[in-house]
Amino acid sequence: MNPIVLLVAGRLLLLISILMSYFQGEIGFAIMNSIVFVVLLFIPWLARKDARLYYVDFLATLAFGGFYFLWTIPAIQATDGMMLGYDKLFHMLGGACIALFVLCFIGKLSLKRQVVIMLGTVLVVGSMWEVFEWMLGQFPEPYRQSFNGWKDSSWDLTSDLFGGLIIVLWHFLKAR
Repeated sequence: MNPIVLLVAGRLLLLISILMSYFQGEIGFAIMNSIVFVVLLFIPWLARKDARLYYVDFLATLAFGGFYFLWTIPAIQATDGMMLGYDKLFHMLGGACIALFVLCFIGKLSLKRQVVIMLGTVLVVGSMWEVFEWMLGQFPEPYRQSFNGWKDSSWDLTSDLFGGLIIVLWHFLKAR
């Protein structure tokens, strides 16, 4: 499939999710997807050197844009805070996106160093994300985003790492 079609479709999905979440009062989702939208604007420029970045873009737009649409389903919302709920799958996909993004820039290093850098970056970005979620929990009502505590955050980071490990395993098997 043409990467430009994926880019345009992904941006439209994100824009629609930003508008829907804003007008439905889900300010946390609107802020989160707006940040992702701005960050992903640089992907086409970066992908000139490594086409794998188109896959990162596709996964990120699918995760963030699709996340809001699935979140509007009450049965999906009921899994929030569960050990294997939708939130954990979202974090796993996010960890995979981060690891794949980092992999595109560290190709000349040894495999061991690549693994350490990929998983370390997944942990750092995942930790920053958890701080962001906590900050959204500090908003006044009705804009407050739920924060399920530090136990949930530790499981979120574990899910991030698991997503990163999937990319590490894929990269290791591909390098053999």
